[in-house]
Amino acid sequence: MADVVSVAEIEHIVSQLATSPLEWVGNEEWSRQMSMLEQLNVQAAVEADRGGEEKVRDCLVESARVPLIVHEILILEQWRQRILPRILARGKPQTTFQIYMVLFNEANLNNILESILFGASACEALDESAIDLVDYCLRNLAILVSTTSAASEADDTDSIDGGSNPLENWEPGQDLPHIPVEDVLDELKRHEKELAFQIAMKSLSVIRYITDHLENMVLGVATRLVITHDVPVLLSQLLQKKPWFRLKDGKAEVFHGSDWIKQDNDDGRIPKLEAQVWIALYNLLSKSQCADKYELHNYRLDVITKLADQINENLEMQLPILTKLREWLLRLSLAKPTATGPTKDLVLIEAVAEIHDSLVARYTDTRCDEIAGQHAEAFLGEVSEAWKSEAGKILDMLESDAAINLLEQQHTKASSSSGCFVCHAPDPRSRCSRCRKARYCSRECQTRHWPSHKKSCVVSSVS
Repeated sequence: MADVVSVAEIEHIVSQLATSPLEWVGNEEWSRQMSMLEQLNVQAAVEADRGGEEKVRDCLVESARVPLIVHEILILEQWRQRILPRILARGKPQTTFQIYMVLFNEANLNNILESILFGASACEALDESAIDLVDYCLRNLAILVSTTSAASEADDTDSIDGGSNPLENWEPGQDLPHIPVEDVLDELKRHEKELAFQIAMKSLSVIRYITDHLENMVLGVATRLVITHDVPVLLSQLLQKKPWFRLKDGKAEVFHGSDWIKQDNDDGRIPKLEAQVWIALYNLLSKSQCADKYELHNYRLDVITKLADQINENLEMQLPILTKLREWLLRLSLAKPTATGPTKDLVLIEAVAEIHDSLVARYTDTRCDEIAGQHAEAFLGEVSEAWKSEAGKILDMLESDAAINLLEQQHTKASSSSGCFVCHAPDPRSRCSRCRKARYCSRECQTRHWPSHKKSCVVSSVS
């Protein structure tokens, strides 16, 4: 797959990155950096997808710019939560474009972290900003848990009329269906909700990667995960509610990347996001950095041990670590211990979210009112030429062959059943002779999958 930017361009872009104060959001310099970060975002995704050398990650690590990405995310979070409501209180925007681009950039920065933090070097390079990143991710996930109901019907937030998309079944040559006009504020709320959900899904992957590399993180991260925040319980609640899964028009869909993909009922494969949550939970409960600090009192036991019923043979085949986890959960539920406390004489290090705390201290309510007044004209009025120019660069980059190929490959991987149903090896040569849908790379994988697959295997009408 071709690169979006060359190695020399990556190094130049990274060298030009600078921390932005809240006052800069939306100005010409900030917009220019936004388009450069989008180039890094797509290039990092391309490198992660094809495997091998990851120059974006290496360059960010070597130049100590990974904390800068966290800082920019927190700046945009502050703008979204504290400046945007004040701007909207001053009037109705003529278009959502400018506001959407700020929200879009926060999601892009999360994409960059999701792409690079798979490697231990990037996690280590977070340094003290790891505390801020953990807090940020958990703020997003806490909102997700509180606003999600288990296995619910989709609310069609992707549709402007609250129902099905009028253009979904339209074909060239037909008369255009009636498309209701969406109010600007309603459109903005829809964008906010969609991007907030995407960011929360990225937060799941980021937390998983952090738990993978706890031994490379600064002191205090483990304490933050299991004492300051009760992440094992939070992840358990997510596994119960499964927000990455929804029913739309009676059909199952799974969230993958940045879109909802129809799920094959006979697939049986665990969604990537659900696997991330299981792995993160296993890490937190098995690694001594966290387990030694985590007190299993009655409430935690009640929440966590319920997960044993979810772990079946199909899941165990795809994630073998779940076999150990299920055995441990069953022992806990049968033994009914009153509580297991942290190791005696344990010294706990309570770290401080330096970036977030400094931003809150610097930008008082009075200062936020002043910034909102300064930003009102730019975000409530017409789109400036500077915005149009930088947006054009982003569109040109997204329409490049490399970006289009990346999106097509990701969609194909998510929507197709081309991999082995057990080990996910590419291009499996065998398939189930009855249903003709389940695919396998070997007889061994097919034999292992049959006990769970036979429950959903239906004879195909195609011989």
